[in-house]
Amino acid sequence: MAKRIRKKARVYRKRTKAEHASPEFRDRSERKKAVLWRSYNLGKKLSKKRWQFISDIANGEWVYRLTGPKEARDELIERESPKWDKMLTAFLKEATDPLELHFFSCHWNYDRGVSPMLKIVKNEHCDAGTALNLYWRFDPYSFQNHRTLAECQNDEDRETFRILRTIERRFKRDDFATKRFPFDPTPWIEDDLAESAIHKIPAIMREPIIARRSRVVQKK
Repeated sequence: MAKRIRKKARVYRKRTKAEHASPEFRDRSERKKAVLWRSYNLGKKLSKKRWQFISDIANGEWVYRLTGPKEARDELIERESPKWDKMLTAFLKEATDPLELHFFSCHWNYDRGVSPMLKIVKNEHCDAGTALNLYWRFDPYSFQNHRTLAECQNDEDRETFRILRTIERRFKRDDFATKRFPFDPTPWIEDDLAESAIHKIPAIMREPIIARRSRVVQKK
């Protein structure tokens, strides 16, 4: 869900208090929440067992089921964490269900970094709606003046840059086997931020995803 993404220290344009208080800004924020909430709720189509498993590996929710004194819980966390890390690694390597990949991307705890999202968007089973969702949540406007990876200031920015450019390449190639998960980027689009940009957001990234049936992608 959107609230799990940390606010980035980097900003493209500072907003004034008046802008934050404007009806337009509030309306845009509410429309973003509505889009993200619908996207997040697609996870309800998973079985209860898979929903819980993905919540556990993506957001560490297994920790909250531990009982007993704090010291005992801390020992359990230290002992069990490597097992859950292995399951996370295996999931990112082996996942083939577009809905599971989508739910993972919505539920991931971004305090743990962004690199798993690069694996998600590179996965051939990633749905176009999942990728478009991630693209706009990662704020492409913040990278419009980056020509190359070398211009990014830190590791997280470099990973985010890779994610954004990977998604753009896949959309330009029409490289998604499915478009099952609707996503409308309209509330995120702010053309006034693009006037002097070095890297223009491709027009295809502005188009809503409307669910359609699966097709076979020819491997290149």
